[in-house]
Amino acid sequence: MTILKKLAAASRNHTTYDIGLLQAKVYRLLKQQTNAALAPLNIASVHWALLGLAYKSTKGVRPSEAAREMGVEAPFVTTLAQDLVKLGYLDLVRDPDDSRAKLLCLTDAGKAFVNETEPFLRAKMKDSLKDIGINDLGTYVMVLEQIVRNSQGK
Repeated sequence: MTILKKLAAASRNHTTYDIGLLQAKVYRLLKQQTNAALAPLNIASVHWALLGLAYKSTKGVRPSEAAREMGVEAPFVTTLAQDLVKLGYLDLVRDPDDSRAKLLCLTDAGKAFVNETEPFLRAKMKDSLKDIGINDLGTYVMVLEQIVRNSQGK
């Protein structure tokens, strides 16, 4: 039996509920681990996600766009943003392209925080990812991204 046939057979032996339970368990474990690592820094994983969105955006991110990306309601993003403004990591500024809209922009302190926290979190996650090859991890991320794309196309 070729390796491709073995892989196909192995995937058929997993039921949808087994895969769903496994996915949910991994999500909970990684989220708990991330929250535990971030707790001493006074943020949670949802704050970290919002900081990441603002970090990736060169001009800032609209709260409505952040809500869509995070899969949450806009008022929740407003609450998260207020927490991060208080910590000095985010500013709410007027969108230069639309004076009615606001953008969430990282402050210099927020940029420094992201740059320091990313390697810290990677180190904390290392044990959970041990014995997983870089190619396997890359494939896992690509599969997750493809599932999102497939689901958005419906």
